[in-house]
Formats: sequence, structure tokens, C-alpha cells
Amino acid sequence: MSKLEDTEKKEISFSILFPSVKTVVVGTTSPLKLGAIEESFQCKANKLMLVGKPIPSQVDDQPVGEAKTKEGAMNRCNGSIVEVPFADMWIGIESGMMNDPNNPKRWIDKACYYIAVLKSGAKVNIENNKSKFKAENHPNWFDTYTCWSDELEIPSKDAEDCLNKDGKSAHKTWSPLKDPHIEICKRSRKLFLRDGLNQWLKEIQSRRGT
Repeated sequence: MSKLEDTEKKEISFSILFPSVKTVVVGTTSPLKLGAIEESFQCKANKLMLVGKPIPSQVDDQPVGEAKTKEGAMNRCNGSIVEVPFADMWIGIESGMMNDPNNPKRWIDKACYYIAVLKSGAKVNIENNKSKFKAENHPNWFDTYTCWSDELEIPSKDAEDCLNKDGKSAHKTWSPLKDPHIEICKRSRKLFLRDGLNQWLKEIQSRRGT
């Protein structure tokens, strides 16, 4: 059992951890990603408004490496803030492929979450340079978090087929399937994404001792 799956055994109350959050904006309209957030945050039970916006990642369709994957997540989160500045929480999710640091020939897929939470009493006021807006540059407005989903091992042939010769970029996504996770390990991509958020909530809960 992965550390992410273990979070399912422990009840985590989003409303206790983030009592002031009423509106969550996500930089995607993907039903799969929105569904993962809805399940993790228990939106109906906590009376949360979940809003999806088609925010571009501004990275390649198949990001390669942790840095590019995180960049895509950050761009989606920052674009969500610009699009809907009156919310309480904004999330960018980007999936990417990267080398296993312990085995350069092994490629894995995992998702990065970049999350900005409005600080108590803060108010977002974006007037100029909207295209260059970054939540990290406004620590008085936001608490920001970066977390990752569990990893999925990519079949070596699929990795080889999609990578360019430099091994640092890809000319296509490693799988044409919307949910290759369930084909490879019988655990859906939605569960990977949901459990990644559950693990983040668990870590917040542990830090606060709630």
C-alpha cells in the first residue's frame, strides 16, 4: 500500500484546516481533475464552490522533468488567480514525465499541484502586468504550496517513442489514453490525483497538530 492510499483510512476535514475557504478555482475544465478535487475536499459536504477554468499551462503538451511540470502547474494556478481573483483558493495541476533519480533509464509519470490560499484579511488586487502575475511574489496575499502525486512507472517503449533525441523534451504525450494509469496498474488516474491531495491535507493536518 502506498503512503497516498493510506490517507484514505484517516478522516481529514478540509473545513477545519481551511475554514475561510468557500470558493476553489482550478486551472482546468477536466472532469477527471475536478472530480479528484471534489472527492478529496468533499465539496458538497463542506459547501465549497468548485470552479474550473480553461487556463493554459504554457508548457509542452508532454512536460519532461520536475521543473517543467511544476512550471505548468504554477502557470495554471497563477492564471486562475488572474481569471477569478475573488476566490479563496486556487489550484494548478500538471502531469509530467521524469527520470527516476535512482535509475536514469526508468521514467515515471506524476502530477504536480501548485496551490495558493488567500491569507486572512488579504484582498487580491491585480491591475497591471496580469500576464506576469505570480502568487509567489505576493507573500502578503497568499500561502503557497507545492505537492506531488504518487508516481506511475512508464513502460520503457512508450517513454522511448515519445522522447526527442535530447531526452529533455517530447514530441508527443507518452500515452494517447486519457487514463493510462488504470491500464497499467488498475488504479485510476483520478485516484492518483485525489490521493495526492489527501496526502497534502494530511501533511497540513500534521503540521498544525489538528
